Amino acid sequence: MTIDPAISYSFGIGLAALLVAGAAHKLRRPSAFFEILSNYRIAPEVLSPVIGAIAIAAELAIAVGLLIPAIRSIAACAGAGLFAVYGGAIALNIARGRTAIDCGCSFGGGREGRLTPWLLARNGALALAALAVALPVGARALGWVDGATIIIFVAGAAALYAAFEALMALPAREA
Repeated sequence: MTIDPAISYSFGIGLAALLVAGAAHKLRRPSAFFEILSNYRIAPEVLSPVIGAIAIAAELAIAVGLLIPAIRSIAACAGAGLFAVYGGAIALNIARGRTAIDCGCSFGGGREGRLTPWLLARNGALALAALAVALPVGARALGWVDGATIIIFVAGAAALYAAFEALMALPAREA
């Protein structure tokens, strides 16, 4: 099974941009990110800076790898794994009833994202998109229309992701 190169590049570039944005968000306030990791209560608190540094480095390395054709499939599989790990941490805390902790994934500069099933769905969709990038690319050459399509897709996906983040930031309505 192969994937159309325009789809592969669209997903790959979009995921790379998302990972760079995520790493940049974490690097703006690393101590806050390490505290968020501690709040997940998955590893000893003393390891949060190490785990956080590994997560940031992984996001950046995967983002770069997604842009290099020779290692794109490996990077895409690593990205799917990273999204699955993030999703697993969220699922574990939801199962524990610990949903009132900051998810650590907002780009909104200060809003605290809570753990919800929607975050699990989002991470699942991101993992599937990464696995699609890992598929072998079809042998057709890309043209200028493909380039425009890729740009429009990435811009549209970024806008949709931002809209999703804005909706998640809205306070829950009382029934």
